[in-house]
Amino acid sequence: MTLSQCLLRIFRLLAVFLLIGSACGTAAIAGGVEDAPRRFIGGKLYEQQNDRECKGIGTAFAKDLKLMALFSNAFYDAGNQLHLCFHIFADAGAMPQDMVYQISDQDGHLLDALSPPVSSSPVPLSGCTVMDIYFEDYNQDGITDILLGIRCFKAQEQGAAVGQGDSVVYLSSVSENTIWLRQREDVNRAIASLSDYGQTEEVIRSVLSKDAVPAP
Repeated sequence: MTLSQCLLRIFRLLAVFLLIGSACGTAAIAGGVEDAPRRFIGGKLYEQQNDRECKGIGTAFAKDLKLMALFSNAFYDAGNQLHLCFHIFADAGAMPQDMVYQISDQDGHLLDALSPPVSSSPVPLSGCTVMDIYFEDYNQDGITDILLGIRCFKAQEQGAAVGQGDSVVYLSSVSENTIWLRQREDVNRAIASLSDYGQTEEVIRSVLSKDAVPAP
């Protein structure tokens, strides 16, 4: 066998291995990997370019809290002209009401601890977790607000997961020259089961402006 024939055989073997790998990957996606719920971070005031600094701070905070860092994301607070980090910490399998929510600056100083999400559901929901985070100025006061997209997934007999939302928003308010991020029950109730961000944002702004809430 000549050298060229040997190389040709090697290339053919490599091509076969690549095809097998591609088929396995496609099978994994078809088996549900691609369809798994995805987390999304966004909003006009989200600073993705600073996430690395926030993740380092979150890792240090998590070690002190003896919890896992689920989220550590950067955002800009135009009202204070500060670059900040929003962190969520939890034990494995914890519900959103049992998680720890903190805001720090990007030098690693803790600035605020937020109260856990207030559920608007009359019955306890199971299998809930924070899926999405948006940084926006919903009440248009120049201070960043934070929306948490909470999804509650319940296993069905056929093995599929059906989502039910319990989303909440932290809105800025100023009291005694101090800025607070607090929840409003009427707003939380209006957005709880919404999963589309465009509709959720519209409902938040409608409630805040005392307009009629758009129909789902």
